Amino acid sequence: IHSQRCLLRRFTKNDFENMRKLETEPEVVKFTSLRTPQTEQQTQERLQKTLDLQPSREPLGIWAVEHLQTQKFIGW
Repeated sequence: IHSQRCLLRRFTKNDFENMRKLETEPEVVKFTSLRTPQTEQQTQERLQKTLDLQPSREPLGIWAVEHLQTQKFIGW
């Protein structure tokens, strides 16, 4: 799924570093349901849970968001 500027795609195991960067940043997570920075272990567990649940949530679920032109991960 995409708009003029963003691409929505399913998460993969390769997204751990992307998620870690955001989930350990206090100024980012305060605007999410997490509210507090996460450890690497917590982020890994959350990513794995997301991957495990994706098939049962089709066509809904949590989507990774990339900037369409740069292909840079910008959130979820």
